[in-house]
Amino acid sequence: MMKETVGKAVVGLRNKKTHELIAIYPHSVDGLNQETEKMVKDWYYKQDCAAETELRHCFVDIVRENELH
Repeated sequence: MMKETVGKAVVGLRNKKTHELIAIYPHSVDGLNQETEKMVKDWYYKQDCAAETELRHCFVDIVRENELH
């Protein structure tokens, strides 16, 4: 489920089953909503068009500080 956030956040794509971080979106966002989810998934798709199948098994989530290092 998507959560609203206050302020800028770093987001990325996670595997739905394992919650493993797959990619970090290179720009900060103002919060998680449907528009943000579409923007992140579109960005990831543009990186590799073969990612379409993988995107079905991902969700957009906030990246925690310890995952950035």
